[in-house]
Amino acid sequence: MFITLQFPLFDSRYLLQQPNRVERPKWPVPTAEEQVRYIGEIFNRSIPYLGPWDDEKKYCNAKSVINFCGTGNEHFYKLLFNSPASSRILFRRFQADGKCLAKFETGINDIFEETVAGSDATTTADAFTAHIKKILECPVRIKTGRKLSPFIPLANAGSDLKHAYYWATIKGKKSFNIKEENYAVEQGEPVLLVQVYKNNLDLSKLPLQKVEEPSLQDTGMDLYCGYIAYQWENKHYNIKTWLVAVQDYDDANAIKPHNFQSYNNTLRYLRINLLRIHAEIMLQKKLLDNFGDSDNGFAVKEAATRDRLYYYLHKITLNLSSIKRNKQPQEKLVQTAFELDEKYYASAGIDQQLALLEDYKTWLKGLAANDDNKQVIEYVDNSTTSLQQKKQDAANVNAVFISYNHGDAAAASQLKKKLEDENIKVILDSDAMVAGTAIDDFITSSIKNSGATISIVSTNSLLSGWVSIESVNTIFFKKFFPEKKLIPCYIDTSFFDNKFILTATDTIDKKITDLADLYNEQVKRNIATANLEDEKKRLDFLRNNLPVIIAHLKANLGIDISGNNLQANFPSILTAVKAP
Repeated sequence: MFITLQFPLFDSRYLLQQPNRVERPKWPVPTAEEQVRYIGEIFNRSIPYLGPWDDEKKYCNAKSVINFCGTGNEHFYKLLFNSPASSRILFRRFQADGKCLAKFETGINDIFEETVAGSDATTTADAFTAHIKKILECPVRIKTGRKLSPFIPLANAGSDLKHAYYWATIKGKKSFNIKEENYAVEQGEPVLLVQVYKNNLDLSKLPLQKVEEPSLQDTGMDLYCGYIAYQWENKHYNIKTWLVAVQDYDDANAIKPHNFQSYNNTLRYLRINLLRIHAEIMLQKKLLDNFGDSDNGFAVKEAATRDRLYYYLHKITLNLSSIKRNKQPQEKLVQTAFELDEKYYASAGIDQQLALLEDYKTWLKGLAANDDNKQVIEYVDNSTTSLQQKKQDAANVNAVFISYNHGDAAAASQLKKKLEDENIKVILDSDAMVAGTAIDDFITSSIKNSGATISIVSTNSLLSGWVSIESVNTIFFKKFFPEKKLIPCYIDTSFFDNKFILTATDTIDKKITDLADLYNEQVKRNIATANLEDEKKRLDFLRNNLPVIIAHLKANLGIDISGNNLQANFPSILTAVKAP
C-alpha cells in the first residue's frame, strides 16, 4: 500500500498589492540548492531521493516540520513501523505555485496487502479501515519556527502546517503570534490518496464507493472514493479519500527512482489529476467564500486585486472545466469530487457567491473571444445555475443542528435518528465535520445552514466551552435572523437551581488554573502553547456568558427528553422545528 496525505493551503496575500511575503524561492521552479527558512532544502527530481514523484519538478524537504516522534507507545514507530504492515515514511514535502496555493504532503508505504491476503471482504474492509485510522490518528508535532506544537493527529496537522508556512514566508520580524496572521493563510480540507495491490484482495465491502471511470476499464485499475471517519478528542471527523486498486505490485509500491521510471503512466496521471482537482476545488471555494463575503473584509475594490483574483480564478476554472487533463478524461473525476464536497458544504454565502460570479462573468466577457474563455464562461454559467438550484433546494429543506457535549452523545444520536425518520436533515459533528475544518467555523456554518439549533442541555453541556459558543452564537443569530430557532432540550434540570452558576463557575475556575499550570510547563519545555490559549479563550467565554445562557434557557420553555421522555415529548420538538 502507498499512501499520500495532502494538506493544501490558501494564501490570499498573493492577491494583495502589498503581499508582505517572501518571494524567494521562486515557485513553482525555484533555483537549485535554495531553502525555505524553518522548513528545509529543495530537492530536484533528478536527485536519487525516495519518491515517487508525481508532476512537480522540485519539492522542499519538510522532514523537520512534520515530526513523527510521538509519545509513549502511541507513536509511528510503535504503532505502524513495528506493526505487521511494516509502515515506512517515504517523504514529507512542501511545494507552492508562487501564487495562492501551497501544500504539504506526507508519503507512507507498507505491506498491508500481505497481512490480509486471502481474507474475506468483511475482514479486509475492517482491517483496511483500522489501518488507515491508525495512520490518520498517528500523533505528530509540527515545527513552527524553532518551536514544536503539542501532539496532534496527523490528519489534523493542517492548522499547524498553516502557521509553519506563514511564518516561513513572512517578511520582517517574526513574532509567531497567531493573532497577527489575520487569516492571510487558510488551511484547506486534506485529501487521502491510497494505492493498493488488489490481487487476492476482496474490496467489495470497503467503506468507499466505486467510481465507474470508462478510461480505466482496460487498465486493470479500479477507482474508489468516499470519506473515512476518524476521531480526536471526542470529535469525529471525515477525510476525503481516493483509492486506486492496481493489479501490478510495482504500481502499488513504486518508491525508488528505478521503479518510478517504469511507473504506469495512466496511474501517474490519475494521481496527478486527483490531487490537482482536490486542490483546485479548495482554491475555488476559498476564493468564492472569502471574496464573495463582505463580512470577511475581502470585498474586491482595488482594480489590481480584482484582476489578480479573476486571472487566478480563470486559470483554476479552465483546468476544472477541461474535458481532458494529461490526455486523460477528467469529467467524471471532477464531477465526483464536487459531489463528495456537496455532502458536507451547505448553502452559506450563496447570495454573495452568485454576486461574485456575476461580476466575474462580466470581467470574462471583456477578454478576447477565444475557445478557452468561452469554455470558462460556459462553466461559470453552469456554476451559477447549480448555486441557484442549491439555494432553492436548501429553502425547501428542514435542517436542524444538534448542539451537545460528547458526554451526552447517546441522547444526541437517539434524537438524530428520530428526526431523520421524519425526513429532517440533521447536522451533527459526529458525521458531518470534515478534516481540516476548524471547529468554530463548523459551528458558525452549521447554525447558518440550519433553521433550528437543538441544544441538549445538561451539566456536561453547560460546562463545555464549545457548547456555550454554539448557544451564544444561536442567540446572536436570532437577533439578526429571526427565523433562526433555538430549541432547548434538557436531560437534567441542574441549571434551574439558583446556585448552579456559582458552583459551575468554581469548576470553570479550577479548569483555568490547571491550564495555567500546563501553560507554564509547556513554556519551560519550549513547546508552543496555541492549544492551551484556545482552550483558555473558550473557558473565559463560557465563564463570562454562562449567566446569559442560563437566563435564556430559563426564559424559554425547554423540552424534557430525560429518560423515557423523548418518546412522549418528541411531537413537541417536531412542532418547534417545523414551525414557520
